[in-house]
Amino acid sequence: MRKMFVLKGERAALQVWFAEEWALVNLALNEADIVPDQYQYELMRDDLVRLCATWQKSLPDCGLDISALPPWGPNVAQLAHARLDTRRAARGEDRHYNADHLGVSDEEEEYESGGENEVFSMLDTLATADAYWEQDVESADEQDDVMSQFSA
Repeated sequence: MRKMFVLKGERAALQVWFAEEWALVNLALNEADIVPDQYQYELMRDDLVRLCATWQKSLPDCGLDISALPPWGPNVAQLAHARLDTRRAARGEDRHYNADHLGVSDEEEEYESGGENEVFSMLDTLATADAYWEQDVESADEQDDVMSQFSA
């Protein structure tokens, strides 16, 4: 019985915290003066939308009167978009959950991502090189095994 009481309190605290966090991020986004700040707040808001979608799906109501709690914050469309994105990789312009997001040029995207595409390209190159070297080491080990059979 005590565990259920504690669980109800924690569940309510999560929703109250989330509602406050949602309000603060949206306030900061609305008051941001420069594009890089707006972009960072959009990323924070997107993270919160994904978190909310996960929590709403996973958290039981524990018998709480949910109507007494503040609403989570994200609207139905944002949550649906986030749930859909968990099933497929989202890249490019459609990765933000606000419908009024304007298109961004390639130069702006590169500036805002801080060279993210270059990093991913470098990681792909390193992964390919690692795979090559692992394959090369395995084939060298196999050749050593074959040679040791003939020299014995």
